[in-house]
Amino acid sequence: MKKSVILVAAFLGVISVSCGGSKQEKPKTETETETVAQDTAEVKSQFVLPSTVQVGQIFQDAGLSYVSGVTNDPSSVSVYNTKVDKLLNYGIYSTDLSYCILNNQNEESQKYLMAVKTLSDDLGLSEIYESDDLFERFKKAIGDEKAILDMMIEIQEKTDSYIDDNEFQSEALVIFTGAWVEGMYIGVKASDPKNEHHISARLLEQMTVLDNMLNGLDVLKVKSKKLTDVKERLHKMQVTFENLEEVKNFKNYDGEFNLSMDNMVELANQIVDLRTVIVN
Repeated sequence: MKKSVILVAAFLGVISVSCGGSKQEKPKTETETETVAQDTAEVKSQFVLPSTVQVGQIFQDAGLSYVSGVTNDPSSVSVYNTKVDKLLNYGIYSTDLSYCILNNQNEESQKYLMAVKTLSDDLGLSEIYESDDLFERFKKAIGDEKAILDMMIEIQEKTDSYIDDNEFQSEALVIFTGAWVEGMYIGVKASDPKNEHHISARLLEQMTVLDNMLNGLDVLKVKSKKLTDVKERLHKMQVTFENLEEVKNFKNYDGEFNLSMDNMVELANQIVDLRTVIVN
């Protein structure tokens, strides 16, 4: 992975939002035939997925503290029945798992590991965790910083190999979309509101990631109302960002990038709304 997945964005104290880290379970049936397809060579040339290790390093570098209840409720894994829901929330839970591991939340890490494993089985990815007793060894490594880092690297290597060997690039792109959104969402919920310059710099970095991600999503041959909604919201976020005066001015000089509080809040609210669409 060449890009980071965490946005240190805006501030809880100035954002009015209704969604949290958990939600009430609701019945959900697969009422549409969902497909996710794309030319494999085109995906490879346009987009590179992030490594779990990179996600963890960005969390650490950003200095985000652990906030209970921010992550998606792992018990909700059972309500994701369509393929796109499972792909998106596989990404959501993968980011949540990294967030918990890097903040030494061992009990929560076990729950998110199980959620990721459940969805990996549903998506046909079980061989990634079953080979070399990876799943059992990962469980035992939780709490051991060096061991878990080694395991995260091993999982990423096996995942990369699986994606290449099975032409899973299209699905992997949808997974990354969920992971990216959750990273941004956690950044909104757990960032330090006092460091505005740091927040603005992270925002600029993450919108570059969004450009690359949309390049891949736009050529997906998808039949899914959920993913279409997600793509439309991501495009809206991109347009909002590009039309900000600070962004337009930044393109003309090499100074520091700083967004106003109002503009950061506007983008943060879009992030929260998008994440709500994915987890519900």
